[in-house]
Amino acid sequence: MKNLSFLTTNLIAHRGLHDQNNPENSMGAFKQAVLKNYGIELDVHITKDKKVVVFHDDHLKRMTGDHRYIKDCTYQELLKLKLGDSSYRIPLLSEVLAFVHGKVPIIIELKRDQKIGVLEKEVIKILDSYSGFFAVKSFRVSSVLWFRLIRKHYVRGQLANHPISLLVNWLIQPDFISYNVKNLPNKWIAKYKKKKIVLGFTVQSKEELKRVLGYCNNFICEHFI
Repeated sequence: MKNLSFLTTNLIAHRGLHDQNNPENSMGAFKQAVLKNYGIELDVHITKDKKVVVFHDDHLKRMTGDHRYIKDCTYQELLKLKLGDSSYRIPLLSEVLAFVHGKVPIIIELKRDQKIGVLEKEVIKILDSYSGFFAVKSFRVSSVLWFRLIRKHYVRGQLANHPISLLVNWLIQPDFISYNVKNLPNKWIAKYKKKKIVLGFTVQSKEELKRVLGYCNNFICEHFI
């Protein structure tokens, strides 16, 4: 029986506890989350030389000003870039895990700019030796299914914006659903919550948290926590 209690213990910081001085998905944002005992949600991509890096967008422009895609760069090339106006650089997943070291749970979203299995295989090489609480999730149904088949013991979740995405639950059998709070309330999510854990994303104010409080088991938040 999987232990899923870590998914609902504390609020979860979206891309770390980021602010003007600690950009999203930076070591600074993760340090702030650990200090305040929030769970951490982060995103991963794979580089040209098969390094798993923590970054949200598939393109580098928004956060670094560079005009390339993550998948077209080596990790050494990424090290030359800075996140926003900070001194922080794009971290490796292994670097983040070494710092967190089980202090708070980590929820890892796998992005979908590679064919199925490319990123997933590199991620499990890292996670198989990690002893802290973690979960993997994706909007990509085939990725969630991959983990069901290859690492069934991992806690896995499905990201969804609309109930129609949940029609494949019988196949991928996620341990939790991470659902867009903008589309709550929703009778399908209310039905799902009776059986499984629902994490709402992304709550951006205390007012919004109050509005959706009863519809999910826990929330992924930013800006106000």
